[in-house]
Amino acid sequence: MYFAIVEDLKEDQNHLAGLIREDCLAHGEQADFLFFSSGEDFLDAYRKGMCGAVFLDIMLGAGSASGIETARTLRELDTRLPIVFVTSETGFALEGYEFHPLDYLVKPVSADKLAWCLNELREYLDPPSYIQVRRPRSGPCFWMTSFTQRRPGTAL
Repeated sequence: MYFAIVEDLKEDQNHLAGLIREDCLAHGEQADFLFFSSGEDFLDAYRKGMCGAVFLDIMLGAGSASGIETARTLRELDTRLPIVFVTSETGFALEGYEFHPLDYLVKPVSADKLAWCLNELREYLDPPSYIQVRRPRSGPCFWMTSFTQRRPGTAL
């Protein structure tokens, strides 16, 4: 899966990417990354489907749009892309939830908090196992459907 990381500090980019990579390897998944040092750079490059999720720092460098402003514009472009806010400033949490993030991680990000976040992301992105449509043998003519969602790690 491709992850976009919007973070102005290279050290924080590398820390987060390393944790994501370790978690994905533990689940037999590959992690690829697109790094952006500003919200503007990310939005200029963004196209639907280019990544499975975006990890977005709220306090980006001086002269750059904040992560909140970036999320506002991103939601105009894509209402479904999972956003994970990553920041050392917890005071923006309520404002950030206006954009329906998947999670809000506080720096320094720990492996266990990120693991929970990535499991939520897997569940969000996991397609249903099957949809069954059947017609009753007698009686009124209507169709019955049932939907079964496969949990990660279970057989079909």
